[in-house]
Amino acid sequence: MKHVAIIGSAGIPAKYGGYETFVENMVEHLSEKLELTVYCTDKIYPERRSSYKGATLKYVPLSANGWQSILYDGISLARAAFNADVCLVLGVSGAIFFPVFRLISRTKIVCNTDGIEWKRAKWSGLAKAILKLSEWLAVHNAHTVISDNLVIKEFIADHYGRSSIFIPYGGDHIVVKDFDDTLFNEFGIERESYFLNISRIEPENNSQTILEAFSRVPNEKLVMIGNWEDSAYGRYLFDTYHQRPNIRMLDAMFDRQDEKNCIRANCKAYVHGHSVGGTSPALVEALTLERIPVCFDVSFNRSTCNGLGFYFQAVDDLVKIIKSFDETVDLTVLKIDMRELCKRRYSWEVVSKQYLNVFCT
Repeated sequence: MKHVAIIGSAGIPAKYGGYETFVENMVEHLSEKLELTVYCTDKIYPERRSSYKGATLKYVPLSANGWQSILYDGISLARAAFNADVCLVLGVSGAIFFPVFRLISRTKIVCNTDGIEWKRAKWSGLAKAILKLSEWLAVHNAHTVISDNLVIKEFIADHYGRSSIFIPYGGDHIVVKDFDDTLFNEFGIERESYFLNISRIEPENNSQTILEAFSRVPNEKLVMIGNWEDSAYGRYLFDTYHQRPNIRMLDAMFDRQDEKNCIRANCKAYVHGHSVGGTSPALVEALTLERIPVCFDVSFNRSTCNGLGFYFQAVDDLVKIIKSFDETVDLTVLKIDMRELCKRRYSWEVVSKQYLNVFCT
């Protein structure tokens, strides 16, 4: 049985973000076929359980995010170098260690490079340079490179002359518990009557574009869930738009996941403003829930949705979509196409089999 070490996530049980959800679902589908070790940060798992759903858990006393992620991944790689057959590395933070790792270890490195992180506007010039170098090192030193989006696959081929394997994230793990209308009454909405956006509140996610568009269409409701208090930008948007009667600006709801999933499953459309990155897990989950996607028009989003749904680049574009949505959407045909796309591409069963093939080849 192959021994695979999974490196780069905060750990499991998943309670942080996309990587952690990915790892948990990989463990659920592959723990009977592989010996799995997941490296975790003890910063958010102080209980330090030794195993979970058939995977062995090992802990690193550093954060999995920020500048510490470089050392976090490096320590994880060092511990796995002589006892794993394969290291699945999520992201490129630890890629600076790949050349040395290959000199001292026969373990195969499989690297999911994630999005093109150095293109994000939030990074300083120095941070962008480090991220770009890390991406270069990852692509040129991993034995196998995984792209989570077809546009990323094309970018790696064009920019680095390196082939990669396209494997996206799954989205069919979402469990929707139904709630009575009290939940919807709490936020002044009705089932299937509102547009929904869930994201970090930052410029590259087009948070203000979305809010401004809905402020101009007062008869259509928007529910926007995000981290309003974490930045001056978020606080500015909240102060500017929260009194609009058709806009509900909710906190991130980390401790109300079941309620949030119910709100997601009952929106009439999911507005996705991300302008950078690869495959967004939140968008994949919305597709799996058969929520009509209304996306910022970049190649990553079109690729994720396979061209299905609606696309905008500016406030006026989104206003037109909102105003004409109920008259132009053929829900039956669109949802059939979305269902087929998710079955073919975004099932965890399909995704895990693709990774298993990579590990065992």
